[in-house]
Amino acid sequence: MDVQGNQLVTGSADHGLRVYNIQSGKQMRQLYAKQYGHSEWVTTCAFLRDGRVLSGGMDKLLCLWDARAVRCQNLTGHNGSISKVKVDQFNVAVTAAYDSSLLVWNLDTLECLQGLFNGHKDSVMEFEWQNSLVVSGGRDGSMALWDINTGQVIHQLQAHNGPVSKIHLYSDGVNKNLIISAGLKDGILNILDMRSHQPVKKERVHQGAINMLETSLSSFIITGSADKTVKKFDIIGGFKPLAVMNTTDAVFCGKIIENIAITGCGDGNILAFDLDQNKCLYGYGADPIGAVHCMAFTEDRKSLITGGDSGGN
Repeated sequence: MDVQGNQLVTGSADHGLRVYNIQSGKQMRQLYAKQYGHSEWVTTCAFLRDGRVLSGGMDKLLCLWDARAVRCQNLTGHNGSISKVKVDQFNVAVTAAYDSSLLVWNLDTLECLQGLFNGHKDSVMEFEWQNSLVVSGGRDGSMALWDINTGQVIHQLQAHNGPVSKIHLYSDGVNKNLIISAGLKDGILNILDMRSHQPVKKERVHQGAINMLETSLSSFIITGSADKTVKKFDIIGGFKPLAVMNTTDAVFCGKIIENIAITGCGDGNILAFDLDQNKCLYGYGADPIGAVHCMAFTEDRKSLITGGDSGGN
């Protein structure tokens, strides 16, 4: 899912996307037609600033949807299912796929500007993007740092024993510039210096998959795991573990707002944790059928939208 202004776009296993008015909760349009759209699950989507939507699916397609009409233009170039898309304010997109590559696109001209090809031998599962730097993580636990202007790999490392689940780029604005990654199978938190590419920390911190990786304004790393715990680590204090908070079920996703961590769990609950007192404040049954898989704040940060197994928001 993605949020822009008063609109929400969601992609689903039914091959379609839906755009909603957040204030009214009403569906505005469905992005699926006989001649347009995906033939398999929609795996990722993102708004452009002009209201268009870029979506990726298991069918290897990237679809760029019109801001008003139910029609799209297909961007072809990947030879595997699309795992993630991101779009910047200039309508440049980076896309990742199971074909072990990432591609850089100009969405105004539909031109592929750059291919990032030789950093992974397996599917690219996750990436983050900051200016000209892209950091990607593979299903085999490998990570690559790229200059998207040249398409060259800056640095490579074997960060995890299994798929990379999350990547986070952290900067305190002064000295610390870190690449933080989490493992889907190994429960490892891996920290790399963004400038020197030297390892800072690598430790198994969970007994299950890490599905939530966030940093708070007060210099903490917050992780949530399938082992039914949320943990807090001190960045300034050498990544010392400070707190363990229990959840009602496996953590599938999470966000931070100010000093509150919100987690989406396998039993359909969302839980809010006070990061100052290290305790659960409240819970809410968000999905009546199964897990909460994704969440997003509205732009004013006053409302939280969740998506889960029930197909509702």
